[in-house]
Amino acid sequence: MRENIVIAGLLLAGTTPQTRLSVGPVEMEVTTDCAPCEYIDSLRPGLQHQIKGRRGTLCRVIRGGVVKVGDAVALIRQPRV
Repeated sequence: MRENIVIAGLLLAGTTPQTRLSVGPVEMEVTTDCAPCEYIDSLRPGLQHQIKGRRGTLCRVIRGGVVKVGDAVALIRQPRV
């Protein structure tokens, strides 16, 4: 469904923008949640509604590197509210 990285064990939906996370050597910053688009229903009718709130999180890369299958994913900093 066009994801670049799929993770398990860490729920990112609803994460506050500017939260930083690491994926192996890469550092990313959360920008926003992704909303399911109509394209998803072309893959399977009703899927857009079915995955609402679980679609994904858009991040920008702060420090690049090579991400490998099995790399640890961790929250490293959350913004002050």
